Amino acid sequence: MKKIYLFLFGLISLSLNAQTVIFEGKIVDKSSKESIPYANIFVQNSTQGVISNDDGVFKFYIPNGAEKIEIGHIGYKTQLF
Repeated sequence: MKKIYLFLFGLISLSLNAQTVIFEGKIVDKSSKESIPYANIFVQNSTQGVISNDDGVFKFYIPNGAEKIEIGHIGYKTQLF
């Protein structure tokens, strides 16, 4: 089973009013370094999530206190961060 590698652009901003964090990055294959389009990225135990675009890039808001981000795609092992 192939492994997914999260190339993280970083946790960019913290909004004190909304109590959320902007989370963005790019999903790539660990061995080939090629982007993985349409990967599922979501916060475990919540309804917050997104699907990466054609280039494997994603951006979404996660609530403060989120502990684990799960990333999955068909043909790849699901990864927890």
